Amino acid sequence: MPLPQSLDDLFAHAKSFAEFSMRTRGRVPLALFALSPEGPLFYGSSSIAWLTPPDPMADEREKDSFAYSAGLICTVHKATAVVVVLEASMPVTTPSLPLNILAPPGQSSDRQEIVVLAGESRMKSEQKLLSIVRMGGLFSNLEEYFGPPDVGLLVRFSHFLPPQSVTPAMLATARAHLAALGIKAETLRRDWSAN
Repeated sequence: MPLPQSLDDLFAHAKSFAEFSMRTRGRVPLALFALSPEGPLFYGSSSIAWLTPPDPMADEREKDSFAYSAGLICTVHKATAVVVVLEASMPVTTPSLPLNILAPPGQSSDRQEIVVLAGESRMKSEQKLLSIVRMGGLFSNLEEYFGPPDVGLLVRFSHFLPPQSVTPAMLATARAHLAALGIKAETLRRDWSAN
């Protein structure tokens, strides 16, 4: 797959990453794909424990930390387009089955496992929902989800692009925070020719 040049290219890379992760690991880690004047960037969540069940509170802290770091990365590197990838559960309802508002989506018996691709550029913002299809309990593929849209699905995972004009003070603060987090520019570069 060639280097990404547009938001659509980032969506294609993000989907490929999600499929690869599902096939090899059985789940999709939080990941950010971005375009900047310096070239493409990749940032993945750092503390995914693949062999242990996730702790819901640790998972929430991980998501908050990831969103914070992703925003800093986009600001420091003057990102022009970004796609965030994450796995989620979404409650589904039917006319005969009302929504159970007491059960968290991941614990609802009436849930749809999805991969969310949330992208934005200066021209548009877009979300793509992909259903996780399993056969015999094993991952089969990702299919475009054609259900009712979930308004406000990703407040935490949106608005990563910096304002049109980033002041030198904003840039210095963001750089200092990234340095404190141990996130360096060279770790954000990725071999885009492979997953």
